[in-house]
Amino acid sequence: MKKTGAASMESIMVVGFVMLIFMAIFIAAREKQKEAEQQKTFLDAQRICHSVAANINTISEQGDGYYLYLSVRDKPYGGQDYDTLVYKQGG
Repeated sequence: MKKTGAASMESIMVVGFVMLIFMAIFIAAREKQKEAEQQKTFLDAQRICHSVAANINTISEQGDGYYLYLSVRDKPYGGQDYDTLVYKQGG
């Protein structure tokens, strides 16, 4: 009888150890996924900034009286809010 109890205890320990390994792998994979999401959000926000800057440069090159309707998305990838500030530098 003692043999059966010892085998059961060893089986439970092995299953627990395997679960611990899977949990560690899952946590590491989740962290990598979170980093990838942050990188996608950053790259999308950067793309929006470059688009706005390029359109402002086009307007400034054309001179006074030129206008351009610029449309940007409400939120970049990831759904974070952002503000766009445009000001005239110099005099």
